[in-house]
Amino acid sequence: MLAQIRHIAFIIYLVCLGIIIGTVIVFFSQRLWQRFDELLARSLRAVGWVTIGVGVLLTLSALLDFTKFWVLFHVFFFPQGNWMFSADSILITLYPESFFSDLVLHWLVFVSAFGVVALIVSFFMLHMRVAEHAFDAFKEGPQAQQMMHYAHRKERKAEKGDSPKRKR
Repeated sequence: MLAQIRHIAFIIYLVCLGIIIGTVIVFFSQRLWQRFDELLARSLRAVGWVTIGVGVLLTLSALLDFTKFWVLFHVFFFPQGNWMFSADSILITLYPESFFSDLVLHWLVFVSAFGVVALIVSFFMLHMRVAEHAFDAFKEGPQAQQMMHYAHRKERKAEKGDSPKRKR
C-alpha cells in the first residue's frame, strides 16, 4: 500500500514539475518576444514538428502493443522498480488496464494537438513579421518597397540554401 502511495505521489510530482517548467518557458518566451520574435517563431515551429513526431510515434507504439509500451515506459521513467504491484493491490483492482490505455491515448492526442497549435502559431508569427515589413515599406514609398522585396527574396533563398548570386 505504501509503495502505491509513493508511486502516485511521484507521478503528481512529475506533473507539477512539468507545469512549473512549462510556466517558466512561457514566461521567458514572452520576455524574449520583443527581441527574438523570429527566433521564437522558428523554435516554436521546430517544437511543433518534434512534438507531433514523438506523439505520433508513441501513439502508434501504444496502439500496437499497449502492455509492452506500458512496461517500457515505466522501466524508463521508474528504474527503481517501484511501479510493479501485486495483482490484488488496490491500484490494480481500482483501475483496470483499459483505464490506463485510454488515459495514455488521450494524453498522446493532447500532446499531438499541442504540436499542431505550436505549428499554427509559428506560421502566423512568421507571416506577421513579413506583413509588418511590407507595411513599413509601403509607408516609405516605392523605393523602399523595391528594397524590401529584394531583401525578402534574398531571405527566402537563404532559407532554401540557394546562393544569392545569379547563375550565368
